[in-house]
Amino acid sequence: MKRKNSPMRRCIISALIFFLILSGNLFSSNPLPLKERKRNFDLKLKFLNEMKPILSDRDLNENISVLENHSRDVEATFKSGTEKEKKLALSVAEFKANPALKKCSEHMQSTARQLIEYYAFKTSGKVKSSTNSNDNHGRDTIDLNEKKARYFAMAKEELQQAEKFERDGNVFYSLHLYKRSVRYSLKSIQSSGFPVPEKLEGFRKLQN
Repeated sequence: MKRKNSPMRRCIISALIFFLILSGNLFSSNPLPLKERKRNFDLKLKFLNEMKPILSDRDLNENISVLENHSRDVEATFKSGTEKEKKLALSVAEFKANPALKKCSEHMQSTARQLIEYYAFKTSGKVKSSTNSNDNHGRDTIDLNEKKARYFAMAKEELQQAEKFERDGNVFYSLHLYKRSVRYSLKSIQSSGFPVPEKLEGFRKLQN
């Protein structure tokens, strides 16, 4: 008579299989040296902590807190652990970083788009006044307009590049490009004398 597997037993077996598969993927997916991987992980955590007070997202903050715990585990393991223990601790930390990076990316992409749309809306329909080339004030106005246009063009370019890198799977690099896009949009907005949208006011900290 065959013994039936209980739902709990099947659940445990499935969990073990998943863990074994995951462990294999964690160890085999990153060919970089351990020191380089740790450096990359530290940079990711540093970036997330810099964005934490700006984004003020509860889920993201919880993810970052989890990452900080893993970071302490990694530091302790790198001091006294074996090579295998170092790989496992770092692999788990890297795996846990992905949801936080993705969440941060969603925020940054949305903000970059909103600022570009806001600036485009505020400047739509504005007519450029013709000025005499000998008029110093007119020359200054032209220079300022050219600077604002250049900032705005760079904001759009950085956004496009960020979205491309994210589609290609390089989420961390895309975050830096989203950040640059936001900065250029803020330069366009502020040099035009427009107020920064209230809900995005916190992003002005990125200019520091």
